[in-house]
Amino acid sequence: GFFTNLYMGLRSADKTTGIFPGAPDDQFRRHCQDFLLKQLSVQRPRLVITLGMQVPPVVAELSDQLTPWITERGIRKIDEAGALRTHVTFRQLPGFTTTVVALLHPSLRHASLRHRTYRGRRGLEAERALLRDAVVESEMGVV
Repeated sequence: GFFTNLYMGLRSADKTTGIFPGAPDDQFRRHCQDFLLKQLSVQRPRLVITLGMQVPPVVAELSDQLTPWITERGIRKIDEAGALRTHVTFRQLPGFTTTVVALLHPSLRHASLRHRTYRGRRGLEAERALLRDAVVESEMGVV
């Protein structure tokens, strides 16, 4: 397993949820995206799981298959656009393909779970099915 944060650094405030303080800074965001691409190029994960609604649009800027996540903000819109994406490529990583899924962040899951939908399921059942399908998709074709 391999885990990382999209945004590098720590928060200095008491608040640990919400928009990361450096997110509005275009240069910082690009630096974090470049570092994520470097990690993906080294680790080459079969599955990428984003947590929360702040990360999908930033990751989506790097991949044509994730483009709908840039404009479709919020869990309902992400679900409508497709929270599970297969055969995802990144423009700066030729030859690398992965599965990407947008899940709820655990810290705000209780507030957002009621809005989650996937293949006729709602709430926790939908979130579990998304993760289960993402794992299955990521393992397909693996010898």
